[in-house]
Amino acid sequence: MFSSAVPVYKVMDLGRTTQWYRDVLGFDGDFDGHSFVHLRRDRVEVLFREGMPRQHNNPWDTYVRMTGVDALYNEVRNRVQVRRGPEDTASGEREIEVCDENGFVLTFGEWNRQRVANISMYDIHPVLAVEDVVNAVGWYRDTLGFQVDFQGDDFAMLRRDRATMFFQQADVLEQGRGRPFEWDVYFRVGDGQIQSVFDRVKDRSIVLRNPEVNDVGRIEFEIEDCNGYVLGFGEQ
Repeated sequence: MFSSAVPVYKVMDLGRTTQWYRDVLGFDGDFDGHSFVHLRRDRVEVLFREGMPRQHNNPWDTYVRMTGVDALYNEVRNRVQVRRGPEDTASGEREIEVCDENGFVLTFGEWNRQRVANISMYDIHPVLAVEDVVNAVGWYRDTLGFQVDFQGDDFAMLRRDRATMFFQQADVLEQGRGRPFEWDVYFRVGDGQIQSVFDRVKDRSIVLRNPEVNDVGRIEFEIEDCNGYVLGFGEQ
């Protein structure tokens, strides 16, 4: 079972990024064994590593599902660039959209129609910029077994088990070949299932790192998707 899809972003300054997410958005966390910063708030987690960020004009980079979006807005509005909201969308969500310290676009959405005052972040979805949404949907469906929750001309939402991803059509300005440990998304996989996931994908994708035991005793592997994004997979 895919238990989560964790977004991973390259940033120029890990210290500043960590401090911003702590001070502005209330995240907490630490470094892990591969010089990543692992930050969490409630049930939401995000990874950062030092490096040159991918260059694209993706309208979103991350979508966080939560309760108490108005309370969050009141908490951060004087400390962050608010691009949009709070506002109700046509499909009934209440959203705000902000830029983080690195320029990444974070959208926070409250899907519960009964508004509440307590802030609780319970899910996070990577948003990948792709040149061809149809092609990306087909690859993730056929290779990784995702199901389509929604697909339009320039946007799609895919799901497998408890992992959800968004795809947004955008003009990708710079694409480079992936390298091991330079993840764009990290999938957590249920215990005992990671080898079967690898067996499914190994002949349908570029394998960057075969299954191996990491520093904390969990099995990991990495592949490259059809757009050049690096996908890491690790035991939950």
